[in-house]
Parts: sequence; C-alpha cells; structure tokens
Amino acid sequence: LDLIKVKGKNKPVKIYTLLGDNTLAANTDFIKLEEDFTKMLAAYRSKNWKEALKLLKECEVVTDAMKSIKSLQELFGLYKERISDFQKTPPPEDWDGVYTATSK
Repeated sequence: LDLIKVKGKNKPVKIYTLLGDNTLAANTDFIKLEEDFTKMLAAYRSKNWKEALKLLKECEVVTDAMKSIKSLQELFGLYKERISDFQKTPPPEDWDGVYTATSK
C-alpha cells in the first residue's frame, strides 16, 4: 500500500493489507488493479502527479466493480489528498517518495 517512516524512525517500512485469497489474486480485474496501482505508485514516487491521478481513477473504476475490495477507496482518497497537497507545496527535490508520519 505504501512506504512510510513512522514517528521516531528513519527507515521506511512497507505497509500491506490482506484483501483476499488466491481466488481474488487470480481474478483478471484484480490483476489489472494490481498493475495499475503499481504504476500509480511509480508515478507518485517520481512526482508525476497527473499520471498518478489518472491511474488512481482507473483503480477506482475497478474497485467500484469489485465489492469485496471497495475498502481500497479510502486509500485512493488518501493518495489524492497527498497529491493535491504536493501540487500546492511540492516536496523537496531529493524526496524519496516515502510518506513520513508526523504522529502515531
């Protein structure tokens, strides 16, 4: 889902979620979602906000059709909010794409 640095730590950690079993993993819509989300993360981390937003929209379309993973909509909203903030106040040139949590 994300790479974050938690308060008091310097090393980022990967954040995961469990969405389903092997049946879901083999679903063609889910495979497309996984591909689009991976591309979105790459665009986000390279500060390509326009492409990241486009890919988030594609991810939303897939999750709308798949009721079992609709909870990912909150994650997509979080990324949209971050992108909006970064468009107003860009991250530093040396930004590594890692979100730094400011509270626990």
